[in-house]
Formats: sequence, C-alpha cells, structure tokens
Amino acid sequence: MQYIDIATLVKDALLSGGCAADMIGDLDSHSTIALDFNWSPTIYVGRRDDDIWLWSRLCEYHENSVDLHAASLLKEMMKKLSWVRNDHLCFNEDQGYLELRGLVALSALEDGEKFREALEGFLERADTFRALLK
Repeated sequence: MQYIDIATLVKDALLSGGCAADMIGDLDSHSTIALDFNWSPTIYVGRRDDDIWLWSRLCEYHENSVDLHAASLLKEMMKKLSWVRNDHLCFNEDQGYLELRGLVALSALEDGEKFREALEGFLERADTFRALLK
C-alpha cells in the first residue's frame, strides 16, 4: 500500500465538508489527529502500520451497561458500511472507556471527499451507539 498523508487527507475532507480553512489547525501526519467538534465527542484519525483507523470514545465502560443493551448494539453493529474495510465497526475497551473503532476502507482513502463521507458516516454511527447506551 502506498503512503497516505493523513494530515492532507483530513484537511481536504474538512474543506470539502465546508469547514473554513482558518478553523483547521496544523495537522501532523506522524501523530494521531484529534477532531474536536462542538456537537460531538472527539474523533481520532490515526495510523497503525499501513492502516488508517477512526475511533471515538462512546461512554465510560460498564459491563452491565453493555450487557443491558447488547441486543440493540449487536443489531446496529451488523449494519454493513462501505467505508469500513471489513464492512463493520468494532468496540474496544480502553482506559475505562468503551470505544467505537473502524479500519478505513482503501476506497475511502482515495481523496478528501471520499474520506469526508467516511468521517460523516463514522460520526453518525457513533451518535447512534451513544444514544443506545444512554
């Protein structure tokens, strides 16, 4: 796989979504990029080896909450997403938080507009899972 400059990809995605250029700070392709929105928790964009991942904290991790909502969470998790490499997002527990993670499909990394669609899709899915966990 060829090297992908995630800083340029994220910047192009934000610009294609209508974000003003002066609202975008300096981005570093060699570090995880944190996207802070007023209406949503932070979305992280990062690289692991040659893969590009999106993730966000959904809530504090409590096993009983996951057990209580397991059926509805599984139903949502089963929805296929074209911008995720294996068609499905995944959950992860990290540092006491339940996270939603997605390995970005290669087709979504082709340009800023396609990556914007992946970001918007991830935001929508994260909001859906947060609502289910309330």
